[in-house]
Amino acid sequence: MSGWRAGSVAQTSTSDYGTILAQLRQTDVFRECAEFKSSVERDTRNAAQSPNLTAEQREQLRLAYTGVYEKHDAFLKTVKQDLVNTQRMQAVAANPAAEAAQYATLYAAVKTEYDNRLVPVLQSIPGSGKAILDDLKAMAKATFSTVVSQVLTNVTTRIQQKLTLNAVLPVVNEQFYNPLRLKLWSELDIPAPATSIGNPALSGPTTTGNPALAAGSGTLVQPQSEAVVIPAPTVSQLSGTLMFVQTTNSTELPMNFELRTGKDIDVVTDVPNDHSTVPDLYFTTSEAYPLGTRFKIKVTNSAFTYVLVLNSDGVKLLHPRVQINSGNGGKDIDVVGDVTPATGDLQIPSTGSFAITPSKTGVQTESEDFALLLSKSELSVEEIIEKLNAIPGNLAERITQIFGGERVSLSQAGVQSMGNQLTFNAGGATQHVLPLVFKIRKM
Repeated sequence: MSGWRAGSVAQTSTSDYGTILAQLRQTDVFRECAEFKSSVERDTRNAAQSPNLTAEQREQLRLAYTGVYEKHDAFLKTVKQDLVNTQRMQAVAANPAAEAAQYATLYAAVKTEYDNRLVPVLQSIPGSGKAILDDLKAMAKATFSTVVSQVLTNVTTRIQQKLTLNAVLPVVNEQFYNPLRLKLWSELDIPAPATSIGNPALSGPTTTGNPALAAGSGTLVQPQSEAVVIPAPTVSQLSGTLMFVQTTNSTELPMNFELRTGKDIDVVTDVPNDHSTVPDLYFTTSEAYPLGTRFKIKVTNSAFTYVLVLNSDGVKLLHPRVQINSGNGGKDIDVVGDVTPATGDLQIPSTGSFAITPSKTGVQTESEDFALLLSKSELSVEEIIEKLNAIPGNLAERITQIFGGERVSLSQAGVQSMGNQLTFNAGGATQHVLPLVFKIRKM
């Protein structure tokens, strides 16, 4: 369980680090970003709820807001990666002016996206009340030199206190990233259009069968899936082992899996008009298991581990920090918890076990489907789940489609079956995420 908590690091150390890190919140940049976050979320939510909003304007608003979200998140995560990566700080300390310039450039990209894309859409919606063009100040490199200085101070403190990555990440998230992160469109609590029928996870204008109105025309088109944006890596190595075990009383029996190939999947890429396809690969149990079978997942990973499950009501997060909600009649899996990942050894769930249960819809599925995302990067799980829930298909097909060319392939990761466990080593791959899908067949 060394990867689950902060390990033996003293609580006073993380508390001291958090206190010093809080000084970053006193900078002009932090205050400006906090005000911007509140303003853009409020203005977008109000505009989306306007009674005068057309379906085409709603889709334009969603796309414009998402563009600002991605630019803003890229800026925040660049600072965050500096705060948690002591090796990177050596280069920053040698040339802090270059890092200040990078921060300023990324910040300017947020302002440009906001001014040129989102504000015009907001102002085109009658009654949205948007009239202020300068919600983000034009801050230059000199302003960000203070931020770089504070980042260096914090990382030096981390080194002196011998804090591990697993101890630092929750503190950085709490003190810096979470207060400034823009919500995803799906998190803005915007009611779906009155004409929407079908998949409630789709956030664009929809009608029966989930077609969306194409911008600038009355043509109904099928909504396009969006590729996942993978942040720069936080750790450099991605290697380890994993296995599923059936638990019976105090006995653990390994569950055997076989690699299967499904149909070819059209994947999403950043290249216009690219129609690349890749085979849908997944692992399935060699035998079927009856309802009530209990099991757990054991992982050793030098990087981060995320676990997703496909329920009857959509894709859900099982790990990190999984907590099982027992108030749903024991049907399906309902979980709550934060999403700060950890490296090292994991047993999922940390106590007890999962169980193969009937679907709460009454429609039985052939398997329990899990996806393990093994990643050098700290992922935006909210974004991934939103995009997975916006497209049809089983879990393996959805994972294949939205990760596309951004995933580490099984061959690149050197995935091998060693007895009852899988081994992987993707440290040399240029991509940062190895998604693996497992199906536990039901009797």
